[in-house]
Amino acid sequence: HRRNYPVDQVNWYDTQRFTRKLSQLSGLPFRLPFEAEWEYAARGGNKVPTQTLYSGGDDANAVAWHIGNCLNKTHEVKSKTPNALGLYNMSGNVFEICQDAKENYGSKAVDDPVVVKKGAARVRRGGAWDSESTNELRVAFRRRMALDGAYRNTGLRVVMEAE
Repeated sequence: HRRNYPVDQVNWYDTQRFTRKLSQLSGLPFRLPFEAEWEYAARGGNKVPTQTLYSGGDDANAVAWHIGNCLNKTHEVKSKTPNALGLYNMSGNVFEICQDAKENYGSKAVDDPVVVKKGAARVRRGGAWDSESTNELRVAFRRRMALDGAYRNTGLRVVMEAE
């Protein structure tokens, strides 16, 4: 039974159809998080005095499902330690697609949300169950994603816009 497992194997277009339909059914404004929103939430918002490597702490095994502990599959949500905001699995289990395009960070100021050119690749964050390096689980790690790519290790997290 997969009820308590993360959604995976979705592409950008799937996420847009899903958030549009969820918004229509609920009457509330849902979307994917912008990259800065995702990172702020993964870092625990303003509740953590010092930054940690992963969402919820510095011990990857305590907070994340990855290649070293996952038995080559996704796992139920809420089965690892949450971060300071009570959010689970922001490191490991499945990468999460963000609304933004995958732009390079540089010396210039980064506006968020990034203005997206039509057809531009998106960014996914958080690492996944098949991440071979704990580097990919770090809150700061960013990976490119083709719009039509449905990766077996990629899912989504939705946000509801506040008024």
